[in-house]
Amino acid sequence: MKEKKLICKEAKKISIREYLNKLGEKPKREFKSYGMYRAFWREEKSASVKIDYNLNLFYDFGTSESGDIINLVQLINKCNVSKALTILESNTFSFQKQLNITSNKTPNYTIDKVVFLENKYLLDYLTSRKIDLKIAQKYCSQVHYNLSNKKQYYGIGFKNNNEGFEIRNKYFKGCLGRKDITTIYNHSNTICVFESFSDFLAYKTLRKKEINEDYIITNSTVLVKKCIELIKGYKNVKTYFDNDQSGKNSKELIEQNCNTKFMDCSSFYKMYKDLNEYLIKHKKLS
Repeated sequence: MKEKKLICKEAKKISIREYLNKLGEKPKREFKSYGMYRAFWREEKSASVKIDYNLNLFYDFGTSESGDIINLVQLINKCNVSKALTILESNTFSFQKQLNITSNKTPNYTIDKVVFLENKYLLDYLTSRKIDLKIAQKYCSQVHYNLSNKKQYYGIGFKNNNEGFEIRNKYFKGCLGRKDITTIYNHSNTICVFESFSDFLAYKTLRKKEINEDYIITNSTVLVKKCIELIKGYKNVKTYFDNDQSGKNSKELIEQNCNTKFMDCSSFYKMYKDLNEYLIKHKKLS
């Protein structure tokens, strides 16, 4: 009986994580839902490739190339789809398991859908905060959800590293899912640490021109300790915390554990509560 050839639909189920492991490649940085790998096919030593374990997709921050495992095999071997399937077929891989979220507690919410951010009322809210809408649409989504009362709601969603969403609208501020930090990597030697995603968006709005930096958004000062190990590989560390006691404590914790060049950038907006409040009054960052 003729052996059945591997088809694209089945090949895409093969775990990218396992494929790279078989090639001897381990993540340089690893989190619950993704890992940061080096682009060894172009002899790069730093971690600039994100592998999303849940979606089973990759994104190369160095070249902006992205896709599934077939695309990755093509990139590594400089070959067409047919050759990529042959390479995958010649190895034994397990298929990517779908993410199953289990908990002893029944969530008091349900996420109905996550779509492109375009709701007029949400955009109006961002405009009132002077946030550039294109920047917000790049980093945020529009999340539709319902709570235990079964009423339908929607908000600006900012995803964290644990697949949860920070949610904002005119009337609500909270988190759907488990609280966690958010990391954004751009293959940089500089890391900027923000207290909230609204401050991160304010920073991107104020800067106007794109700057090659990496970012950590703590989403809560309670989670600042999670940043300690992440910042140690950077030449420059900048913090943008609120001008209150909690923000001061967070800044000091980062500074005490920073073994490289450190800058407390809250002095730029010292007369204001936070960077977003500064944005509402000013047009550019000093």
